[in-house]
Amino acid sequence: MTANRIVLAEYFTTDDVTLLFGVRTDWDEPEVIEIKQPLGEIRKYVMANFGMEEAKEGAEKQASSFDKIQNLDLDEWQSRFAPFVEPILKWAEPGDYLYLVPHDVLHYLPLHTLKVEGSYLIERNPVLYTPSASVLKYCQAKRKGRRENILVLGDSDAERPLSYARSEALEVASIFGTQPYLGKDARKSLVKEKLEKERDEIDILHFACHGKFHPFQALKSGILMAPEPDGEEKPAESEITLDGLPISRYLTAEEFFGMEMHADLVTLSACESGVNQLRPGDELFGLMRALIYAGTPSVVMTQWGVDDISTELLMVHFYQRLKAGDTKVEALQKAQLYVKGLSAAEVKAYYEDKLSKLATIDDDSRQKQVLEDGIRSIYTKLLVAEGRESHHVGLDYPIFNHPVYWAPFILVGDWK
Repeated sequence: MTANRIVLAEYFTTDDVTLLFGVRTDWDEPEVIEIKQPLGEIRKYVMANFGMEEAKEGAEKQASSFDKIQNLDLDEWQSRFAPFVEPILKWAEPGDYLYLVPHDVLHYLPLHTLKVEGSYLIERNPVLYTPSASVLKYCQAKRKGRRENILVLGDSDAERPLSYARSEALEVASIFGTQPYLGKDARKSLVKEKLEKERDEIDILHFACHGKFHPFQALKSGILMAPEPDGEEKPAESEITLDGLPISRYLTAEEFFGMEMHADLVTLSACESGVNQLRPGDELFGLMRALIYAGTPSVVMTQWGVDDISTELLMVHFYQRLKAGDTKVEALQKAQLYVKGLSAAEVKAYYEDKLSKLATIDDDSRQKQVLEDGIRSIYTKLLVAEGRESHHVGLDYPIFNHPVYWAPFILVGDWK
């Protein structure tokens, strides 16, 4: 057992107030706090700033989820929602593992990015999420406790290549001494075959691919895979599409529901992979629910669109910490804070080192171009930061300190 105490903070929204229940194993009964904010106002704010709806046909295109978070008024975010986490301070000591159980539209919010006593909650406590206390118990019962073998898939779309995701997949696979399935090899049929024939051997399943949330049919949300050799590239007239591609190209939540999975961890290093559709009764429908239902005790996923460079750095550090023996929740916390604190100079050095190694191995012009583009993008990010900070910033600036870069990934389910 962990020496860290586990604290559960569960929310229940009503029209006039939100009730926050605190639960600890050394308590005889939970504590309850009232947070007086009308649900209507909360919903309006959340859908304006964190909503993931697609623009209706003929309407002006909405900002991407990444752009929404990047342009978020952080002072307003803090002032509105700090009361939702401040009561936790008296329940959880620094370092305690903190389970957050949101309710209603609170599921859309990165509550771990709210500040308490001047620091982000995630800096004070390792934070993870669960849809309910009953789901948490189910996830812990499914714990496998082994992390030796990993199946890694990446950069599955030739039309919209994700070269940083390819780099991420190669780095993650190398930590475990294996090879990833990339490009045309990252097919849905391969995943299904592996999960059928090697179900017990696969401890971790990692996707570094495009992800898409379907706003009207949540169970059609999925991870974009490479086309099958004999598959159709263009959707039939009657076929459901997602982001302009046939739904058959996606490994969907609906398909995960039909699988039996024995992996201890599934990581969806993809945009919006953790977005869910709320149904009456606070039921969540999406990839997270499907994976847990299929038997996965722990899922790492995203609440919004992600930045390519910071995601690679975060994922590599996460698996390094996991391989070193950290719990999943500790590994994710350390990876987030690692990325948050990286200076532009350190990121530039990371890519320059990869460029020098690539030069000694082969002449992969595509990957070289990606690394050079990454170095150039650092200066673009510095200009964005300079505009946001209203003063000159240099290479010593923590280039990913805005939550949009380090906070999208959350751990759902079992902490260990």
